[in-house]
Amino acid sequence: MERRPRVTFVAPAVPGREERNGFSSRLHDLLLALLQVADVDLFVPRSSGVDSPAAVDYWRQVEGVTLHLALESEMRSPIVHRTRRVGHHLFGRLPRWSAPRRAPELAGHLEGGGADILCLHLPVTAHLAQIAPADVPVVAVLEEGLERGILAPRERTWFHSIAARREARRVKRLYRRTSERAAVVVAISTEERERLGEAGIDPDHIVVVPLGIDVSYFAPDPTGAEPDLDVAVFGEFRFERNLAPARAAAAWAAVHHPALRWGFVGDIESDDAEALRATGATVSGRVDDLRANYATTKVVLVPAVAVTGVKTTLLQAWAMGKPAVSTPQSAVGVPAVDRENVLIGRTTAELVELCAQLAESPTRREQLGAAGRQTVLEHLDGARIAAEFAQLVTSLASVR
Repeated sequence: MERRPRVTFVAPAVPGREERNGFSSRLHDLLLALLQVADVDLFVPRSSGVDSPAAVDYWRQVEGVTLHLALESEMRSPIVHRTRRVGHHLFGRLPRWSAPRRAPELAGHLEGGGADILCLHLPVTAHLAQIAPADVPVVAVLEEGLERGILAPRERTWFHSIAARREARRVKRLYRRTSERAAVVVAISTEERERLGEAGIDPDHIVVVPLGIDVSYFAPDPTGAEPDLDVAVFGEFRFERNLAPARAAAAWAAVHHPALRWGFVGDIESDDAEALRATGATVSGRVDDLRANYATTKVVLVPAVAVTGVKTTLLQAWAMGKPAVSTPQSAVGVPAVDRENVLIGRTTAELVELCAQLAESPTRREQLGAAGRQTVLEHLDGARIAAEFAQLVTSLASVR
């Protein structure tokens, strides 16, 4: 009987079984697909045992997975934290968010022949490629650029400006070393492939594995209940880049379309939530299951203009069969076609007007929602994409 390949997978956090959003959901699906064709050693931070006990228990019971709570994750006092941060800006060679800096348990595991392939999830773990033995193929699942997610905020002072430029050089160096060591670098879209290539990664090493979605979990509401909201915005509203455009759209609508019923779903600071509620909007905060919130709205608005990677909320709206209105920036990286499976607005006024028109047209909502659902079924089925990723990884074991 042929031996199954053994894949060592390093992740910055243990993926939750019930978490259906963003990187955690993506990692969960990739791991399950890998387990169909390989055995997996999953290395995650020690803090996962405290932060995510249910997820840890879940993976310990999954056949084929050996969970290692081994990566450095100690808590530091504020004084030590600030001292190390200053030291990083003066002498650091890795980007500040690269963690862990040292991984002796992982190094020992690799040196002991415990891996046929090493997979590193997200740019924050990419530096660990350097500890892999020369004969172990490395797959760096970068997905999206580190420099845009971490260095996006504007520098507040001359010191922040200098620090950002130094950090950019560290990121470029990380990309160069990752390109030299990794057999495959995974990007989340063709646009990310181009950006990573421009940032210093050899384009010949980059493979696009699109962000998919669980089309059986996110599916149209079978009850057909009448929605009680006209427009809903989903996202992480603790980030200003998500909150500001959503808040602007609601403010514009309050003046020009006051009858529209608005909803906001996602993590949000209490002061921001109260300010939105004062305008008459429904603010749900973070919810464990987004499907009910999608089902109770007529239109999903995706208004972000400062975007990294792919907007998961657009995919979720499509999968739920909901009509979506989006900015051009939020539609990058997915097969979006204006007026076919999404409506594109370039200004706050255009976005709100499109939402208002859809709210009044059940026929157009049904057409647009059906087209979005068909898009994810044909191009963004998460299970199929994860299976293709697993085949890519195990093919490296065959080459080895």
